[in-house]
Amino acid sequence: MRIQQEIGLFEIPGLGQSRLNLYFDIENLANLLNDDWSRFEQARFAYSNVAVDRVSINANGQYVYGSFDNFTDSVNPATFNSQASVYKIQLGVKLEF
Repeated sequence: MRIQQEIGLFEIPGLGQSRLNLYFDIENLANLLNDDWSRFEQARFAYSNVAVDRVSINANGQYVYGSFDNFTDSVNPATFNSQASVYKIQLGVKLEF
């Protein structure tokens, strides 16, 4: 999300109008509002084949996918990371001639 305001200042002969830009940025706004809305989920593949998701076929022949939330690896249970993502807030001022 970005909120920006441009303010005209003064005119410089030969260069034109100078402007002041004020801005406010929030990167990953969903995570700022609720930690569960934006998560960083990653499966590590350290030189092995690891199932990322559980898949089965139901009676109608449709694929049914499992959930990352219940993922475990019987050989190495530490192969899946699920953690809160981060957000960033930035304020800025820019002067243009």
